[in-house]
Amino acid sequence: MGAPYCVQRREGAPYSRWSTGSPIRRLSMWRTGCLRCCGQRRSAVPSIRTPRLAGRDTELATLLAAALEPPSLILLSGEPGIGKTRLLRELAAEEALRSRTVLTTACRPLHSPLPLGPILDVLPGVISRNPADLSPVTAALRTLLPEVAHLLPTQTFPQDRRLVFHAIRELLGNAVLLVDDVQWADPDTADLLQYLGTAPPPGLCAILSSRTDLDLPGRHIRLGPLAADAVAELHGPGAVRRLLDYTAGIPGLLADPDSFRTPDLSPQAHEVLAAAAVLDEPADTALLAQVAGRGLDWVRVALTEALDTAALTESEPGRYGFRHRLARSTAYQRIGGPQREVLHTRALRALRRTGNAGYTTLAEHAWRAGRQQDWLRYGELAADDATTRGDLPTAIELLRRLLEPGSAEVDRLAVKLARIAALGLNQVQVSTLLSRLLTDDRLSAGVRGEIRLGLGLLLIRQDNGVEQGRRELETAVGELGARPDLAARAITALAEPYFGIRPISEVEPWLRRSEQALVDCDDQRTRLMLLANLIPNRVHLADPIAQDMVRWLPDRAETPLENRELARAHCNLADAYSWLGHHERARAHLELGLEPQADYVRSIGVTTGLRLDWYAGHWRNLARDVADQLAEHPDLLPVATELQLVLGWLSLVDGDWDTAANRFQATGLATPANAITPVVLSAHAGLITMRPGCRSTVDDAIRLLRGKGSWQWAGELVHAAVTAHCRADRLGAAEELLGELRRGIDGRDAPRAAVAITACRAEITVAGGDFAGGAGQFEAASGEHERIGLPYPAMLLAEQAALCRVLLGEPTGTTRLGELAERFDELGAARDAARCRHLLRGRGTVTASRRGRRSYGNELSPRERDVARLLAAERTNGEIAEVLFLSKRTVEQHVAKVLRKLGAQSRADLVDPGLRGNRARQ
Repeated sequence: MGAPYCVQRREGAPYSRWSTGSPIRRLSMWRTGCLRCCGQRRSAVPSIRTPRLAGRDTELATLLAAALEPPSLILLSGEPGIGKTRLLRELAAEEALRSRTVLTTACRPLHSPLPLGPILDVLPGVISRNPADLSPVTAALRTLLPEVAHLLPTQTFPQDRRLVFHAIRELLGNAVLLVDDVQWADPDTADLLQYLGTAPPPGLCAILSSRTDLDLPGRHIRLGPLAADAVAELHGPGAVRRLLDYTAGIPGLLADPDSFRTPDLSPQAHEVLAAAAVLDEPADTALLAQVAGRGLDWVRVALTEALDTAALTESEPGRYGFRHRLARSTAYQRIGGPQREVLHTRALRALRRTGNAGYTTLAEHAWRAGRQQDWLRYGELAADDATTRGDLPTAIELLRRLLEPGSAEVDRLAVKLARIAALGLNQVQVSTLLSRLLTDDRLSAGVRGEIRLGLGLLLIRQDNGVEQGRRELETAVGELGARPDLAARAITALAEPYFGIRPISEVEPWLRRSEQALVDCDDQRTRLMLLANLIPNRVHLADPIAQDMVRWLPDRAETPLENRELARAHCNLADAYSWLGHHERARAHLELGLEPQADYVRSIGVTTGLRLDWYAGHWRNLARDVADQLAEHPDLLPVATELQLVLGWLSLVDGDWDTAANRFQATGLATPANAITPVVLSAHAGLITMRPGCRSTVDDAIRLLRGKGSWQWAGELVHAAVTAHCRADRLGAAEELLGELRRGIDGRDAPRAAVAITACRAEITVAGGDFAGGAGQFEAASGEHERIGLPYPAMLLAEQAALCRVLLGEPTGTTRLGELAERFDELGAARDAARCRHLLRGRGTVTASRRGRRSYGNELSPRERDVARLLAAERTNGEIAEVLFLSKRTVEQHVAKVLRKLGAQSRADLVDPGLRGNRARQ
C-alpha cells in the first residue's frame, strides 16, 4: 500500500518527498505495459446511481463556489465512508460547471504506486481536445504519455522533473481537478499537488479528498457524520435513532452496513476489542484489563494500537469504547462461544465489585455467561427496577425471558408480567407466553385470574383477537372474586363500546358494573385506573353527563404510577372526543396525556393526533408520518387499523382508488367482529364514496351500523349512504336512514353526527329537484362542518352549493367554484381543485389566480408540482390525466416541463420508493 502523506523523505531520493515510489523515468514503460494489458484505463470515479444527497448542502455550495472562482485549492477530509467521493461526484455533475473542464481521478492503494499515475490518467483527454494550442513545454510528457505522444509538440527535452511539473501545470491551467483518496498518493503526485497549491495557474481549481488532514496549502474542510435531520430525509424519521446508534451517521454505512471492516490489528489489540465488545459501554483501562484477564501495561499497549487505528475511540477522558454499534457488533461476532462465556463471567465479577453497574447490565452478563442463578436473581431485580422507573419495554422483555421453561418462580414472575404487559408494545409474543402459562401446571390457581386478565387485555388489541379477548376477560371476572380491584379492571375493559359488533345495549350492563366498582373503590391509584376507562367509555357513547365526569379527574397525581394512569385517561379521552367531532377537546386532552405515557398508550395518542391532522387539513407530510407510525406498530389493532384508515382517505383524495380500497379493507371490513367499530364505519364511508353505485357496499355498512347501534359515530357513513341512495333515486331509503340518524343521536352529544343531518337533508332536497333550497342547505352544512374543524368536508359541501347556484344560473356559483379551486389547492387536494376548474371550463369560464398569473421560470408551477408528486408515486400519464381532469396531451407537456426543470433524464429518476402504494404531501 502506498505511504500516507506523513511519511518522511527518504535519503538519496531527490525526485520524491516521501519514502515510496519509483523514479519518473521508469514511468513510461510501466504505463505502456498497463495499457497494453488492460486495453483501457480504469475509471477513477465510477458513475453509479446513488440515493439523493442529504445533509451536505453547505459543503457542496462551498466547493462549487471555489470551482467557479479559481485559482483555489481545497482539501476535503474525513473518515472512510463519510461521503467524500459522493460529494466530488455531485460537484462534477453540477450544471454550473458544464462550461468548465472537469477532471476526476483517484489515487489507489497499490503496493507499488504508479508515479504521477492519478494525474497522468486524465491528461490524454485534455491533450486530445485542443492539440493545436499546446505549450511547447508539454513535449516533456511525450515519454510519459505514449498513447498521445503524436499530439504533443515535437521539441526534445531532457528527463527533468521540474519540466514535467511545469508541463502538467500548463495542461491543467483552466480545469477543475477533483482528486479522490489523496492519502494514497504516490510521492511524486504528492509533490505535484503541493506544487500546484503553492503556484497554481490562474484558472485552476483543485479539490482533493483524503481520509486524514494533510499538510497542504489552501482551505481545509472536514466532513463529519450526518445529522439527525439528514438521516431522517434519507430513511424517514422513524428510523433515525436506531440508524444513528448503529452507524454514527456515517453515510457509507447508512448506505451499506455490510461494507464495515475492522482495521487490521495485532492479536493483542483484538483481545482488548473483545473485552470492550463484551462490556458494551465505554470503560476505563482497569476494567478492560480485568475483563481481558491481562495486566494494565499490556492492555495500555494494545489499547494504544486500537485507538491509533480508530478501532476504539476515547468517548470521554479515560473511557474507551466503539464509535458505533456496528463496530461493536462486528468485534463481538469474532469472539468464539466458550471465550464469550469466560469474558462475560469476568465482566460480571468486575462490575459487581465496582458497585456501579445497574441490575440490567449484571443480568445480561449473567445470562450470556450461562450463570442461571445469577441471571434469575439480577433479571428479576432489573425488571422490578425498570417497572419502578417506568421503563416498561425493558421490564416486559426481562420478565418474558425469565419465564422461559425452567424457571421455578412462575407465580411471582407471571403476575409481575401480567400487570404491566398491556402497557407495552411486544403484545403478540407476550400474549402467546401468557396463554402458555395458563396451561402450565406450575401456575397456582390463585394467580390464574390475574394472568387471564393480562391475556384478555392483550388479545382485544390484536388482529382477530377481540372476541377471544372478551371471553378471557369474562372468565377472569369470575376468577377474581377475591380481588375486586382486578375484577374491576376487567369489567371496565368489557364496558369499552368500540370493540367488535356486540350491540351497545349489551355493553351498557358492564358500564354500570364499572360505575359501581368505582363507588366501592377507596384506593387512589385503582380509582384513577377505573376513571381512565370509565369516563372515555361514557364519552364514546356521547353521553351528555360525560363532560361533567371529566371533572372527576385530578389536576395532578401524587405518584409516578398514578401520573401514568392520569395521562392514560387524557389519551383515552382525546381518542373518544375525536370520533364524536369534539376536536378542540381532543387536542386539549392529547397535550395533557402524551408526555408521561407508557409505550402502548403513547402510540394510541400519537395515532389520534395524526387522525386529528387529517380532519384539520394539516396534510403536509401526513402520509409519510402515518406510514412511519404504522411501520412501528403493525400488530397493534387499534393503532394499525386507524392508521390504515387515514392512509385510505388520503389516497382517496388523490384519486388513487386501488390503494384507497386496499387501505380501507385493511381496517377490518371483512372481520368487523374483531375490529374497531368507528374505524370500520369510517372505512365503509370511504368505500361508498368511491363506489356510490354499489348497493351491496351501502347495505353491508348500514347493516353493521344498525346491529351495533352506534349512531354517534355514524355521521360520515350516513352522509355517504344517503348520497348514494339519492343518486340511485332511492329517496325513501335516504329519508328512512336520515330519520334513524336523528333518533339515534337524540339527546346525545355528537357534533359530527349532528352536522351530517343538515348535509343529508341537502342531498335529499337536491335529489327532489329543489336546487335553491338545496343550495342554502349545503351552505349551512358547510358552515357547520367548518365550525367543528372539518375544512375538507366543508369545502366539498360548499362545492355542491356552488353547483346548485350554477344550475340556477346565478353568477355567484362560478365565482365560488373558482375560489374553492384555490382553497383545494392550498389544502393539498389537487384532484378536487382540478375538478372545480374542469366544471368551470365546461361552462366556458377560465379561472385566474387571485394573485395574478406569474411566470415560474425554472421553478415548478402549482400544476407542475401536482404532476411531479404523481410521477413520484409512479402514476401513468393516463392516471395523472384522470386525477387532475386534464387531457393526456396536456399531461405530456407538464411531464416534459417537470423533467426539464428538475434535471431528470426520465420519469424513473423522480420515483420515490416510499410513495409506492402510498403518497406523501411534500
